[in-house]
Amino acid sequence: MKTDSTRDMPAAHGGAADETEHPEICIDMHCHSSLSDGVLPPDAVAKMLSESGAAFAALTDHNTVAGLEAFSRALAEYDIGYISGLEISTRYHGDILHILAYGFDPNCAQLRELLDSKNSFPPDEELTEKAYQTAAEIIGLIHRAGGIAVLAHPLATQPDLAKLSQLIDELQTAELDGIEAVYGPNTPEQNNQLVEMARARKLLRTAGTDFHDPADGLPGIRVGRELWNEFRDALLHTPFHQEAAPEPPVSKRRIRSQWFGFALRVILPAFLSLALLITALFAFLLPYYGKTLMDIKRETIRELTQAAYGVLSEAVQEEQSGNLALNEAQTLAKNRIAAMRYGIDNKDYFWLQDTEPRILMHPYRTDLNNQDVSEYRDAEGNRIFVEFSDLALQKGEGFVSYVWQWMDDPDRLEAKESYIRYFEPWGWIIGTGIYTNDVQAEIDTLRGYIVLISSVVIGAVLLLLAFLIRQGAMLETSRREATNLLIESTRRYKALSDAATEGVLFAAGGRCRYANTVLYEMLGCALGRIDLLHLRDLFPNVRENEAWLRILSNGTAGDEARTVGGVISRCGGHLLRCHLSVKKEPSDSSDGLMILIKPAGEAQEHGGTQEALDRLLHIPGAAAPDLANAVAHAGKVNQVVALCQKTPALALSMLENGTSSIAAARTISEISDAAARKFIEIAVGKLGAAPAPFAFLALGSQGRQAQTLFSDQDNALIYRPTGGEDDKAVQAYFLKLASAVCDHLETAGYAKCEGGMIASNPQWCKPLPDWKSDFAKWIREAQPKQIVAFCTLLDFRTLYGDPDLEEEIRDAVYSQIADDRLFLKQIAQNAVSFKTPQRLFGSMQSAGGMGIDVKTPAFAIVSFARFYAIRHGIRETNTLLQLDGIKRLGVITDARQRDIVAAYELLLRLRLWGQILAKENSEKTDAHIGQDQLGKVEAATLRESLKEIDAIQGLIEREFLGIV
Repeated sequence: MKTDSTRDMPAAHGGAADETEHPEICIDMHCHSSLSDGVLPPDAVAKMLSESGAAFAALTDHNTVAGLEAFSRALAEYDIGYISGLEISTRYHGDILHILAYGFDPNCAQLRELLDSKNSFPPDEELTEKAYQTAAEIIGLIHRAGGIAVLAHPLATQPDLAKLSQLIDELQTAELDGIEAVYGPNTPEQNNQLVEMARARKLLRTAGTDFHDPADGLPGIRVGRELWNEFRDALLHTPFHQEAAPEPPVSKRRIRSQWFGFALRVILPAFLSLALLITALFAFLLPYYGKTLMDIKRETIRELTQAAYGVLSEAVQEEQSGNLALNEAQTLAKNRIAAMRYGIDNKDYFWLQDTEPRILMHPYRTDLNNQDVSEYRDAEGNRIFVEFSDLALQKGEGFVSYVWQWMDDPDRLEAKESYIRYFEPWGWIIGTGIYTNDVQAEIDTLRGYIVLISSVVIGAVLLLLAFLIRQGAMLETSRREATNLLIESTRRYKALSDAATEGVLFAAGGRCRYANTVLYEMLGCALGRIDLLHLRDLFPNVRENEAWLRILSNGTAGDEARTVGGVISRCGGHLLRCHLSVKKEPSDSSDGLMILIKPAGEAQEHGGTQEALDRLLHIPGAAAPDLANAVAHAGKVNQVVALCQKTPALALSMLENGTSSIAAARTISEISDAAARKFIEIAVGKLGAAPAPFAFLALGSQGRQAQTLFSDQDNALIYRPTGGEDDKAVQAYFLKLASAVCDHLETAGYAKCEGGMIASNPQWCKPLPDWKSDFAKWIREAQPKQIVAFCTLLDFRTLYGDPDLEEEIRDAVYSQIADDRLFLKQIAQNAVSFKTPQRLFGSMQSAGGMGIDVKTPAFAIVSFARFYAIRHGIRETNTLLQLDGIKRLGVITDARQRDIVAAYELLLRLRLWGQILAKENSEKTDAHIGQDQLGKVEAATLRESLKEIDAIQGLIEREFLGIV
């Protein structure tokens, strides 16, 4: 399709550079996978094509189309255009020829019959006269399948140019469509010769690398757009009719083969797996379980010691502030720690000693208090208190193993492992321990269960196999039913769009994805070929399209989908005057468009095309901007409240219709933003004009544009001081304003923050200098409590007012933390403090048996992105934009970014679904979801997502906290 385009569609809609700016395009029409004589599977070939920057590609395996389905799915993930491909072996005067087929229907019955017969054919070097059809027969078959026939690697087939010319002339009489004129292994001179040979004969020119092995380099070859456009236009005019894939007949031989295969694939592996499982349980799992259990207990006593350490820190602060004398503070600390108990019957305890070593406090061995214990030895002769002292002085903290009395029973000795930590201000050592026999007892119990269960499992295997046979038959029936339902759903959807009198086009990433038959007729394009076109191919940059291109370039398509006049370019380059209407769908990864096109002579009244678009589209996402817009134009508080209460139903509808949870959360935030702005306008209308410039800030999840249905309010207010005597009056005004806004938001369903982090609290409604001072104090002191508040505040975003105030604070904050490594370390520690649920035997569970916590892992991703954004001065508050920024800096790879975003999207979706279900069942909402509420795919994806979160936290620990 040739157009008058001299520039791209706007970048906001994924347009690639045009032919004037980028005269070349990367394609590869000749690749092989492991399903023929290549090395990589089809999806891996697609991945390598993405790495080479290919825009379109074809998989041309020898005599098979088995890899095309997987290849097309993989290309779609990498946003690479797909063309069906095949390399067929044929003969010509006794010589071997390879004919490349493009754009054909892989389900063509005649083609499949030919390829099935070739499965038993010998390789080319063992060719017999009866092995292959003639070249003319193969070319004719390709044409009947709706494809284009091209001679592969001409010079490799016939190196002599004179003989090659004769061969091509003879094949052209058999209606050969083109030759592979640009071939990767050729020299530039050889390719030029082939190009001229094709041009002289008016044959199509294709390009390919004949990719087989990554050791030979990446696939993909750059060619002039003239070559690509010529090949693409030929495909556009080639009739294409997708046939249903034929169902092979079921024979007795096939049934016997299936049963034999079932025995090899299921029965034998079942017994082998059982034996391996039992071996693995005793040889690997039990030791691993013991180690994991011990690690958990170690982490527990380490955290408990941290709490006791805080008691000592508080005592020091009391002494330093002059509230207590040194001996009073130390006595108080000893008494408090002596009273601290935990564990079974509250008999686990802490003790204190110094580095001499001398026991300062032991709740059970009071006979050792204030005694020199440098020569005290345990039952194995170890000077344990000396070991404690040495470890504290050398490393500051750690674990020590020894033998000690059982809790308060001096007659019973048990192996014990204690965690000790050095308290430097007083030169004290604090410690507590665990008894290792507890772990062994649990392992022995588990071993007994395994023996019992193994016995039961062995007896149940035969029953299970019988069940699997029956279940397999039922699953096959279900699969067929599900396939039929999917086909029927697709058929109905296509029938709906085909029933429209307007041309309907779906596009994403700047490329056309689907068109109805009306549009195909308007374009004069062969059915099924629309995905070869870019939006710029349909909508040229001419004077008639100025209004149309303006709508796309200014990003208003999602807010006002207007109908405007314009032209589209038909196949052959002719322009057709039309009325155009576009609807942009919210998406977290690419811009999706639905476009309605009606010839100018058939145009409806103004708004008619848009009404048809909305009726046909009927996607809940279309209501999102309308709801936010309605909130913005509401006149009264109760109207805003009523509109906000529609948010849960809108979110449910979006999720049910496949909208990304990230887009749903952004929609919830946009409605919340609109409500806050409207409430501010109403409050200002009642209170009068503001006495000073101010900014009302969204914090936390709203600041990140990631609110869920029950996110509470996190907001603040900044104002510029007047410098006069009326400062108190100014503050009183803004507190009244903030109180009114926060009260209205609460009425609308946004609960006030339980921690008081809202603008109606004087602590969060202050003049600019006070805010700067507070941020400086938090950075300077860097206490855990301040860090949490700092992180929530740092996600601030101006909702209303003067954005310069926000930027002044941001400038001040980033200038202070740029080189403050201690503060960055505190932020890093906060980022890794969000722990993922425990995972054992394939199940996931949070502490306390409350189900799977999906909020904390999501916060781990948010904290990871925020930490690296702070570290590298990225000023975005949105988590996805932060991830994009740190990816561009090389901190994470493109693949890892996609994995993190996928994990974040899943966790957010599960949380939203959990909230919706809880609301429907009138249950209390929290951050947990039951494992029984997860589908198999969701559970597997969640486990992989949690592994990814563990990995990114490990990245922070290795790179910044020095934890290996």
